Amino acid sequence: MIHIKTYGCSNNLAESEMMHGILEKAGYIITENEHEAETIIFNACTVKGDTVILRDLRKTHKHKKIIVAGCIPQTTIPSIKEIVPHAGLINTHNFDKILDVVKATENNESYEALDYDYKTKLNFPQTRKNFLIGIVPILNSCANACSFCSVKRVKGKLKTFPEEMIRNHVKQHITHGAQEIWLTSQDNGAYGLDTEGTRTLPRLLKTILDIGGTTRIRTGMMNPQHAIKMIPELIEVFHHERIYKFLHVCVQSGSNDVLKRMNRGHTVEDFTETVNAFRKVFPLITIATDIIVGYPGETEKEFQETIDMIRQVKPEVVNISRFVSIPDTIAARQPYHINGRIIKERSRVLTKVFEEIAHEQRKKWLHITGNVFVNEIGKQNTMIGRNDAYQQVILPENTSLGAEVTVTIIETRMYDLIGTIISSKE
Repeated sequence: MIHIKTYGCSNNLAESEMMHGILEKAGYIITENEHEAETIIFNACTVKGDTVILRDLRKTHKHKKIIVAGCIPQTTIPSIKEIVPHAGLINTHNFDKILDVVKATENNESYEALDYDYKTKLNFPQTRKNFLIGIVPILNSCANACSFCSVKRVKGKLKTFPEEMIRNHVKQHITHGAQEIWLTSQDNGAYGLDTEGTRTLPRLLKTILDIGGTTRIRTGMMNPQHAIKMIPELIEVFHHERIYKFLHVCVQSGSNDVLKRMNRGHTVEDFTETVNAFRKVFPLITIATDIIVGYPGETEKEFQETIDMIRQVKPEVVNISRFVSIPDTIAARQPYHINGRIIKERSRVLTKVFEEIAHEQRKKWLHITGNVFVNEIGKQNTMIGRNDAYQQVILPENTSLGAEVTVTIIETRMYDLIGTIISSKE
């Protein structure tokens, strides 16, 4: 039996699902219980795949065979080999070779599939973790060259996947029961830049919507310098009832000076202008963003600018990361690295500020009635759904997965909403 442990973005999750599909097709049993597995595949990115997690995994499973997959093998091989000397290694470009790596690992051979072997990551067997959600990668790498990031080194140049291939992949998911599609990549906003010299994400969304049916579409993360160039076109397509009113624009800092040192290629104003434009048209839209706390040289004033920006914009979702130095990046070589205790404290302060905003922002949903798509089983006899703005709604158990229900919000909390069901169509 094999257990796949995934850390990182939805793109990583899609690759885990494809490895799952390849292995299952070859006759392997994939288990959700890591303790009953003989082999564990640790699929992680360099941002979320800290080798500390791998070290803990090795301690817990001393005698199991371990394969390390994703972006992390490309950047931390010495650390990995120190923790698991005979680990099989397979990078993000070669996940389709997982069968070879598993077979070699079973024979106590240390197999490494680490070549840069670019391929369009579509149309492989894919076993969905949530059978209602189809995750579809739309491009490889990104158009940025951020000083803290290793994506370009690991994944190479931006490579947009063909529209027709993406459309066919979406159709396959829908044919096999998916009622929600996640379009994912390192930066959805860069779609089309390498092939047409312009951003064509709105056109791709229209192509997918032309498939018809009732399947919902969630548009993944994009960077502000791309989003701001597509505002009218994106807003036009976001009017479609099947597009979740969910906009994930990754800002990383509220200080323009920090953004310059990060080599982000955008300003705080690009971010706020994009958010304001969407909120003007869709007042209940969910805005998500990302912040890195403690970038080298970040002063108290610059950190305060980030707090001020979050208080001004009031995003419903903020993914807060503490700066981690990734080997061989520009940021790793920059002076004035900040003490870990200071970074931890800044992260705590920003989290507290965000939680106050999140709680307040969700109050606007109180007593609102609308549609909710039920896509998860919750805890303590509850179900979980998403409303049109991709807000998480907790529901009583008297509904079923895949149902679309009309719900009135009766309570709001920091991270979710509580609803009561008015009517249901299965």
